[in-house]
Amino acid sequence: MSIFSNYSAYYDLLYKDKDYKTESDYVLNSISRNNISSLSLLELGFGTGKHAEFFLEKIDRYTGIDLSEEMVKQGLDRLKNPKVNLEVGDVRTYKSGQVYDAVVSLFHVASYQVSNEDFVNFLKTAHRHLKSGSTFLFDFWYGPAVLNLKPTTKIKRMENDKVSVIRIAEPSQDYQKNLVTVNYEVIIQDLLQKTESRIKESHPMRYFFIPELLYFLEICGFNIEQTEFQEWITGKEPTENTWGVTCITRKK
Repeated sequence: MSIFSNYSAYYDLLYKDKDYKTESDYVLNSISRNNISSLSLLELGFGTGKHAEFFLEKIDRYTGIDLSEEMVKQGLDRLKNPKVNLEVGDVRTYKSGQVYDAVVSLFHVASYQVSNEDFVNFLKTAHRHLKSGSTFLFDFWYGPAVLNLKPTTKIKRMENDKVSVIRIAEPSQDYQKNLVTVNYEVIIQDLLQKTESRIKESHPMRYFFIPELLYFLEICGFNIEQTEFQEWITGKEPTENTWGVTCITRKK
């Protein structure tokens, strides 16, 4: 079962303040070198398809996979477009027999691959679905920033005309494994029925350092000479205060 299964119904509400358009523009600008309108794109872990909505304004063909059946159902409701193919799939094992002009994986899907084996298999999935010389873009938790800033307890409150959602995120850190486990408690208040329910989930997240990423990328067939790391959205050089970093690499 996907770790997002329980609260996938409230996912969009929790992230309604997220600037999906700016993020999608940044991604497309980063991966496109030629005519973007002819671009075919595979997204590993597409969530509910909010980025894809904006991708589809500019690209020719889109495939998205996600481990959560609930997320895929929401994506199918959102993306009613003949250019779209959505599937339930595991980013570590997915095989379609097709290749794309670009593969992307956003919102730290890479950091959910907490073992070396899982992360390598994630990279291999991207590699086998890329045309030679094409781009793979993913974002991840950047180790120097995690160690400098340190995870803290966060509370987020969002509401619409039907529900109020409070999410409490309490992290614990394993320095030996480069892991942060984020323990979520989500409190859902049905404003119409006057009822309350609670959901608890634990999300282990791995933070990465650039030397290890270059090693993994090289053994999986990516061109490390054409690999760059930049701060998410700004494109600046990552620092010890840059929690979210983007890797842009190319298949040999």
